[in-house]
Amino acid sequence: MDNIIEIAQPYLETIATAIISLLAMLILALIARLRVKVEAWLSARTSAAQRELLHKLAGEAYAWVEHQYATEDGNHKLNEAVRYVLDRLRLDKIGLSAEDVTAAVQKAWQELDVKNRGAA
Repeated sequence: MDNIIEIAQPYLETIATAIISLLAMLILALIARLRVKVEAWLSARTSAAQRELLHKLAGEAYAWVEHQYATEDGNHKLNEAVRYVLDRLRLDKIGLSAEDVTAAVQKAWQELDVKNRGAA
């Protein structure tokens, strides 16, 4: 019986090493796959938080411009509102393009303008 164990021992060690290596490879592959999913989730989450901040700032910009530049024309108001938002975003170190900011301000402007007309 001891003779059989001595003969089989190198084969059993090789099989055990192969199984452990295979399990380690599977665990590393699973970790890599999870990492990609976590990074995608974090990226989407951050982007959503940035968009939420942008729309909040756009609403603030609309209210500020309507108060500060009540007698000015629409283009001047829009430019000032975009400048307001870009300045706040620079303070928070969030990089968004002027087009993104302009679109958000115009959207907030339209929504609040409709609200104000309905309240009047």
